[in-house]
Amino acid sequence: YIEKHGNADTYQICWLVELKGGSLSLNLVKSMKHLFDLLGNRYPERCGQILVLNPPWTLNVVWSFLKPFLTQGQIDKYQFIKGSETEVRNQLLKFIDDDQLISLLSYKGKAEFTWDFKRMAEEDAQQQ
Repeated sequence: YIEKHGNADTYQICWLVELKGGSLSLNLVKSMKHLFDLLGNRYPERCGQILVLNPPWTLNVVWSFLKPFLTQGQIDKYQFIKGSETEVRNQLLKFIDDDQLISLLSYKGKAEFTWDFKRMAEEDAQQQ
């Protein structure tokens, strides 16, 4: 979901990070730290909100260790959302319009999206 930020020419992205059914591993911690750094330090004007859905309880421990290394602006961009599918959907709708949530998610959005790898590869090849 991309939204224009005020009068600026910058669009901000709302990231959904779904962790349902996942387990916390050292690899995931490294990946999440890298994502936090990348979005917060290199693309702060692009990162509007990061919604972490259904985080395992262990992520709270990791978050408490990572938080002191992040700026308040970075911390404010993260929302941790958990609960039943209905509760998560209701929380998501505070940040994202229903017509922007893809129907493939279990939160029953209305947006239709199909990843077409072949088309993307052809477009990339034409740009080079």
